[in-house]
Amino acid sequence: MFVSNRWGEFLDFSARVSIRACL
Repeated sequence: MFVSNRWGEFLDFSARVSIRACL
C-alpha cells in the first residue's frame, strides 16, 4: 500500500469531522 499514509490521514480527518458534526 503506497497510499497507506494518505488513507490513514484521510480517515483521521473524516473521523474528526464526524465527531464535530455529532457534537
